[in-house]
Amino acid sequence: MSGCIDDAAVAAWLAGELAAGELGAAVEHVADCARCRAVVALVVGEPAPAAATIGRYVVRGSLGAGGMGVVLDAWDPVLERPTAIKMIQAALDLPADRARLLAEARALARLEHPAVVAVYECGEAGDELFVAMARVDGVTLDQWLDAAAPSVAARLAVLREVAAGLAAIHAAGLVHRDLKPANVVVEPGGRAVIVDLGLARALDRPVVGVGSGLAGTPAYWAPEVAAGQPASSASDQHGWWRLVQLALPTLPGPAGRRLARAVERGLAAEPEARFPSMTAAAEALARAVAPRPWRGRAALALAGVAVAMALGWWRWSRPPPRDPCPARAVAALRPALARVTATLVASGRDPAPVARELAARAQLADALAIRACRAEGTGEAARLVRARQQRACVDATWGETVRAVDGVVAAPAGQLADALEDVAVAPPLAACEAGAVPAMPAPPPLERAAAVAAGEAALREVRADPARAPGDQLTALDALGPRLAAIAHAPLLATWHHDRARVLMELGRLDASDRELVATATAASAANDDDLRARALINRLRLAYQTGRADTGPLVDDAAAAVARLANPAFTAELDVGVARAALVRGDVATAVERLRGALAVYDALPLPTPRRTTAVLQDLGAALQAIGDLDAAQAAFERGYQLARAAFGDDDPATVELRGARATNLLYQDDPAAEPELAAVAAAMIRAQGPRSRDVMQVQTYRCELYLMRGAIDAGAEPCRAGAAIGAEVFGADSPQRVWPLVLLGRYLLLAGQPAAAVDALAHAVAIGGLGAPLPSLPALARAYLAHAQRAAGAPLPPSPPPGAPSASCALPPQSDVTAMLAELAAAFP
Repeated sequence: MSGCIDDAAVAAWLAGELAAGELGAAVEHVADCARCRAVVALVVGEPAPAAATIGRYVVRGSLGAGGMGVVLDAWDPVLERPTAIKMIQAALDLPADRARLLAEARALARLEHPAVVAVYECGEAGDELFVAMARVDGVTLDQWLDAAAPSVAARLAVLREVAAGLAAIHAAGLVHRDLKPANVVVEPGGRAVIVDLGLARALDRPVVGVGSGLAGTPAYWAPEVAAGQPASSASDQHGWWRLVQLALPTLPGPAGRRLARAVERGLAAEPEARFPSMTAAAEALARAVAPRPWRGRAALALAGVAVAMALGWWRWSRPPPRDPCPARAVAALRPALARVTATLVASGRDPAPVARELAARAQLADALAIRACRAEGTGEAARLVRARQQRACVDATWGETVRAVDGVVAAPAGQLADALEDVAVAPPLAACEAGAVPAMPAPPPLERAAAVAAGEAALREVRADPARAPGDQLTALDALGPRLAAIAHAPLLATWHHDRARVLMELGRLDASDRELVATATAASAANDDDLRARALINRLRLAYQTGRADTGPLVDDAAAAVARLANPAFTAELDVGVARAALVRGDVATAVERLRGALAVYDALPLPTPRRTTAVLQDLGAALQAIGDLDAAQAAFERGYQLARAAFGDDDPATVELRGARATNLLYQDDPAAEPELAAVAAAMIRAQGPRSRDVMQVQTYRCELYLMRGAIDAGAEPCRAGAAIGAEVFGADSPQRVWPLVLLGRYLLLAGQPAAAVDALAHAVAIGGLGAPLPSLPALARAYLAHAQRAAGAPLPPSPPPGAPSASCALPPQSDVTAMLAELAAAFP
């Protein structure tokens, strides 16, 4: 690529139409070109490296990002005041466009209104434009409504101030284009100020640059903007009436009915059907909420007749309506695609596969929605019902993809791969085409929407902090519980229970985690959420495997029914993994291998890769193949999983280290001399990444213990054998089923080291824990066999006989070189 990326190249890039060579050249150019790199940084919402000063302003940090660029925290040393500097995304503008942008910024600087943030100065800084504005201290409108619980009068005052500010913006010949709660700040004294004017554009010119024609926030787009038409003052008015809905969700009596009628007109689909100006809109709100004396009712009734006659004439005389079934998904996807592409380029990933898949999904969503919309107009009752069901399915399913795309843009660097995987496994629109309509939760009532959104954000914050330990996450979730319960929104409570189950599982509190998953499934049913219910049931299957629970038939049936309703191949694969693990608990390794290979085939066939899920399946498959003695096939599975994890997550990711350990252990079973140094390297990597005390470190120390015992290196086994059992107690608790195998190995070491009395203590503890449910039914029997030997060696009484029907094991100690006798237990003990 010889020059900077232009609009045509960006459009081709997002549509996946650049050839491989052109795409590579574009990525290389962005890496080398500071100007284009600045555009990428602006789109992803992080500032490009900047000089210490912009004009006379000293840059102190970043305040965030708006629709057209980043906002910097600065200080004006001349006037000695804090300043916010908006760096306007102008890198793709032609000189004439830059001149217009400067003219618009200067128009904003001339605009003086108490409800509009003051613009001090505008100018050029290298290749970029900047606008220096006043720093506004306060909280956003939604935060104010949530935290301050203001009176109706205070809410009306804020809405009037915002309307007056918009009217001033329109009078200056500009339109804001991104009015939303986050762009209205309420100061401590209650005054409202409109901020983030970076999307303001002259009323008489189109938008240029990245995402041409669409900008702002999709949830607050007016219908004509979502359809790709230019924004206008009527579009700003539409956003203002959305704020009215948020601030005044309900009013009692006639005032509530009048307000509903005013809101309906303000949100009309046709821009010309709304109020003629922001001043008129504000007056309509004032009339709606004002008390009405009885003596004025007759005059009002006559006025209503006149208005009805006028509206009837207007409807008869206005132009024919636009297409009632427009295509919206593709147009709405454009700005999101720009942000995702920039995010992936900045992280060194190829955006073309993601862009192609998202474009294909958007086209299918539009085709299905238009087909259903037109079928609704046929008047046939049966077709009408089917069409409405299909439209609801398309809206909900496409919405899941949009949320997953937003998650990619918002993901911290360490969680980007997982966020991309959420896009890959989002529900397929083909299910709607085939007639499947999974149950989806309804949106919250308007009066609870802000509280629900705040609750979801709080849960995401707990989830997204990789540095927060599981115990701290549980504390944070427990603190959120009463607040979320007070909101009384079933989908939110279901998500909270599911998050608690995940953290409890990480802490080794498996019974408590299972109880939370039961609560998740119950709340998800109440929320009409098939997706989350299926996840909860599949995770219960995973827990059943870890606790050695064999009676999973009813649970498998429930999970299979929930997954069938979703018609999502990714969920079918996850169910296969759960069923495979349940089969391992029963000792049915052949079924486990068959199901795991089926899950692997599903993940391999998805349009976008799923490395996290695929590597987990490969690790399970390798363990199952070990259990039937097919060590070569197991090695191939572990090797593929390890290489995939390295490429996707890096060498220090827990999944990579676990697969490296599993691969090394398989070498151990093959008596390969490379196993010992490899396991030592894995232990060092785990300790370096996770510290000396973690589940993974316990696991690899247990592997090393087994290695030294098999090799007859008893002295070398002392440290890893003792460490595996000790770390298990710290991580999972002294009586956790996860400790059975480390204790059995510790007992074997102590026997071989000539310490039978200490061996009795370790093995007796393993036997006692086995009664609580061990990771594999045969492990307690194995522990009893070693305990009998230890008690004979120590001169202690033999343990009582196992109850009828309990698994049995030979009481003869196997030779140290006989690996196969214990292969199945070791392979399946730790998934």
